[in-house]
Amino acid sequence: MICLLYSDMRVFFLLYNIIVMSIYKGKIGSLGEEIVVLYLKGKGFTILARNYTYQGIGEIDIIALKSDILHFIEVKTSENTSIFSEYHSIIHFDRKKRERIIKTMEYFCFTRNITNITRCVDLAGVSLSPVDLTAKIAYEENIFMSTI
Repeated sequence: MICLLYSDMRVFFLLYNIIVMSIYKGKIGSLGEEIVVLYLKGKGFTILARNYTYQGIGEIDIIALKSDILHFIEVKTSENTSIFSEYHSIIHFDRKKRERIIKTMEYFCFTRNITNITRCVDLAGVSLSPVDLTAKIAYEENIFMSTI
């Protein structure tokens, strides 16, 4: 779990407003992705791309590299409505979503001439709480792997 800490009341209200306004203006997904990027960088990942789209096929939220493994990361963010909110992306990852991610992964690697590298799909679920300014992350690495 990541907790946003504050040192004075001005910072507290700034963070509070960012989280609340993100939730109510429909930008909750972007905030969740930002939190996951910070989490990944802290774990030694190098971010290669964000919101990578293969026209008409699919989108991958974050593409990152760590230890010679290319990670394609799907992020789902929700407001903290239950104790398991951060597991939303793991529960809702279906066959159709998997097929779109595979096609988009292949296109990403093809357009960059990336070969002979292990690639995997990771899922990140983020649950935001505007009440106590916390973000919980459920991160599942290597949902499936392959080599190009």
